[in-house]
Amino acid sequence: MKIQMAFAALLSMALSFAAPVQARAETRTICVYDPAGRSGDYFSLMSKFATQASTWGVEVEIRPYTDEETAAKDYEAAQCDGVSATGVRLQRFNRFSSTI
Repeated sequence: MKIQMAFAALLSMALSFAAPVQARAETRTICVYDPAGRSGDYFSLMSKFATQASTWGVEVEIRPYTDEETAAKDYEAAQCDGVSATGVRLQRFNRFSSTI
């Protein structure tokens, strides 16, 4: 009887560790420059990234910008957690970038 009770206690403890934990997802905002706005190819690509990021437990809000300078300024003003724009506009944030 004691072995059965010990086994039941161990089983219930193991199941409590295996139960899914309701975790609050992180939320991040990315300012995305695309000359075509929401209908542009780059905005569409970043929307797919946001969908994939949700599987990692991060909710990503994508804000479209048709003016690159405004997107960069909103990032500087901490309105966004990240910014996607051309390399020329972002040199002040990343002094060196390259491709192979």
